[in-house]
Amino acid sequence: MSTQTSPRRANHQDDLLVGLAKSIGATLGTLVAKANAAKEALTPSKPARRRLAKTVKRTKSAGKRLAKGAVAAGKTGVRSSHRTTKKTLRRTKKR
Repeated sequence: MSTQTSPRRANHQDDLLVGLAKSIGATLGTLVAKANAAKEALTPSKPARRRLAKTVKRTKSAGKRLAKGAVAAGKTGVRSSHRTTKKTLRRTKKR
C-alpha cells in the first residue's frame, strides 16, 4: 500500500486548505470590525467629555458658593450646609 498521494489530489487538498484559511481569516476580520464598532459606540466623544467636565465644574462651584454663603451668614453649621449642598447638587444634575 502506498502512502503517497497523487499530485492532482494533493493540489485539491491544498486548495481546500487555502479556502478554509481564507474563510477563517474573513470571519476573524468581521469579529474584529464588530468589536471596534462596539467600542466606538460606547466611548464618549471629545465634545461630550468636555460638556461633562464643564457640568461637573459648574455644579461643584455652585455647591461651594451655597455652602460658604450659608456658613458665613451664620444660618447653619458646616455639617448641615454640607447636606444642603448635596441636595442642591442633586437638583442641579437633574436639570
